[in-house]
Amino acid sequence: MGGETVTKTMEDLFPGNMGRMLMIRVMLKMRRPDLRDMPRTAPLEASLVAELETTIRQVQLG
Repeated sequence: MGGETVTKTMEDLFPGNMGRMLMIRVMLKMRRPDLRDMPRTAPLEASLVAELETTIRQVQLG
């Protein structure tokens, strides 16, 4: 409960084949080609997760 932190991975944010397509669009928008080389199951820093989630919403809205 209180104080617990959930560590997200690239696989959590971009699951499956459709997630991989979304990841490409997010990488282009963020101008971060280095995201492609990140391990899909490695824990991500909270600041990167927040930035990715914001960009995912922007990309999904068009």
